[in-house]
Amino acid sequence: MFRFLCLLLCFYLYALTGYAQTDDPFAVRYHPDSVKADIAGLFEELREAHPGFYRYQDSTAFDNSIDSVIQQIDQEMTILEIYRVIKPIFAQIGCLHTSVHLTEENTNALNEQANCIPLLLSFDTNGAFVLDNLGDDDRIVPGDQLIEIDGRSVQDIFTQLCAAIPLDGNSTAGKRTLLQYQFPKWYRNMIAVKSEFDVTVKRGQSTEVLTIQAIKADRVPGYEAVMSVPMSLEIEGSVATMRIPTFSKSSLKRQGQRFEKELKHYFAEIEKHNVQHLIVDLRSNSGGTDSYAAHFTSQFFEEPFRYWDRIEVTEKLAGQI
Repeated sequence: MFRFLCLLLCFYLYALTGYAQTDDPFAVRYHPDSVKADIAGLFEELREAHPGFYRYQDSTAFDNSIDSVIQQIDQEMTILEIYRVIKPIFAQIGCLHTSVHLTEENTNALNEQANCIPLLLSFDTNGAFVLDNLGDDDRIVPGDQLIEIDGRSVQDIFTQLCAAIPLDGNSTAGKRTLLQYQFPKWYRNMIAVKSEFDVTVKRGQSTEVLTIQAIKADRVPGYEAVMSVPMSLEIEGSVATMRIPTFSKSSLKRQGQRFEKELKHYFAEIEKHNVQHLIVDLRSNSGGTDSYAAHFTSQFFEEPFRYWDRIEVTEKLAGQI
């Protein structure tokens, strides 16, 4: 269903990088009129092709928002600057399968240099806290609170990055999990490509500003780190906590887990221990195999139920499948 959309998005960014040949893909700057026309054309295509383009947005307000972004483009832009402008618009669609990505050439060019902040962070209502320091500077340790990066509050940075991450609906938990593993790359791609960072760190009652060096992207865990967490069940007294980090058949297979078999075992244990309260942890779960999600849902119904209400396609998309 999304094959046409994926081809469309890939074509757009590859087309932009094809305007000129250069050893540095980020050195080329594109005329504002060309950029505005390309972005307008891209979203016009999406309106016609994507059945859920307005599912989570008021159509008039969303169109006005896109037009406003386009009209503010009045200077030449690099491919990375264009990416940073349109990425948040895609996220507003509220579809995990609809986004825009830098090309392999762009990504490789970025990855050749040390330009990622070396900190993995956990975000909660109290702020951002260091989970791991991937760099060689040991002055920052897990548990330290990160207050600012280059004079900007980490909360503002978190808000900006969340606005650019595509997920289904209005989910925020999945965005927090993604940033927990991928904050260095998202910061680089969406905010700043730098070789060093001035960070404000708080430990206890002491606050200090430190300059830390960037690392290469290959030292940052991939999203596979999220998907490698296995399904699990913990029982304490009358409360059970079931963690299902993914419904993806391929991810579970790589871990040697069979979803239906694991689930059957979990519910047998729940019955065996007379569990009265069940907590299902789906915080890092971005979806996967529909039959697995439907099977999980069936555990809570005694009567037949409808998993899909309907599947919508546009006329243009229907002609592509």
